[in-house]
Amino acid sequence: MVCAWLWSAGAIALGQPAAQPPSGPPRSAYRAELSYTGVGRLDAEAGRGGVDAVLARASYTQQFPISDHLSWGVGPVYNGLWLGADAGLPLPRDLHGLALGLSGQWLPADRWWVRLDVRPGIYSDWVDISSQDFNAPALVAVGYQIRTNLMLVAGINVNLWSRLATIGGPGVMWQFAEPWRLNLVLPKPLLEYAPSRAWAFYVGGELQGGSYRLAEDFGNQHGRPELNGDKFAYREIRALGGVRWALARSLRLSLEAGYAADRRFEFREADWEFQARGAPFVQVLAAGSF
Repeated sequence: MVCAWLWSAGAIALGQPAAQPPSGPPRSAYRAELSYTGVGRLDAEAGRGGVDAVLARASYTQQFPISDHLSWGVGPVYNGLWLGADAGLPLPRDLHGLALGLSGQWLPADRWWVRLDVRPGIYSDWVDISSQDFNAPALVAVGYQIRTNLMLVAGINVNLWSRLATIGGPGVMWQFAEPWRLNLVLPKPLLEYAPSRAWAFYVGGELQGGSYRLAEDFGNQHGRPELNGDKFAYREIRALGGVRWALARSLRLSLEAGYAADRRFEFREADWEFQARGAPFVQVLAAGSF
């Protein structure tokens, strides 16, 4: 039971749909989240004005066990980004990623688990789609259960379309008291208090964003031809608090709010990056398995 909880907690901490140890019949898992970040003034290098942001993610995974130690999963993944910027600012308005999520889960030995996720697909403004809009962000994670309530985790997210090409590193998941859990794993480290099976309250941080390819004439439209067909990335570093309500195994609802202190806009090939001032955000999430 504890091993199953640690496996699931590890997947959630690494920003993935809740997973199950590779045993039993095929299972399905889903996750959806939607957030809004308020208006923040851009720095002088970008120009005058402000920008707000809506971010959305959704995924569905069908998991297929191969043996008691190995399973794989497949399903659609969607990412969306909408930027509300003042007229004249060189920022895209809406960007979308549609991918096929491929995952593998392996228990190679007692106390160990390994997870691989790859999301090949099209990430762009969907104006002039070509093979150059194809990207395949990936996650590799390894966990070792020191004892029943303590696990070490090492995870790396790889996205070559961003200056921050890899994020992650070592972390720990520790249930140090019956209602308390500590998940120090990027991209969403959390301290959680769960007084019951149905309710949990937590505080922590989150790295949020996405990367997309722009249209071949995007720069021309904004008087900056060097931005044509560039790779654009947006990211936020957030401090947050939240509450989660587990209505059933098939439905967990979360409401989060906090402050996005670091907001960055990056044009990778033009080697141009600028920032917006921090702003409050609110986020809703739904997840479950069946």
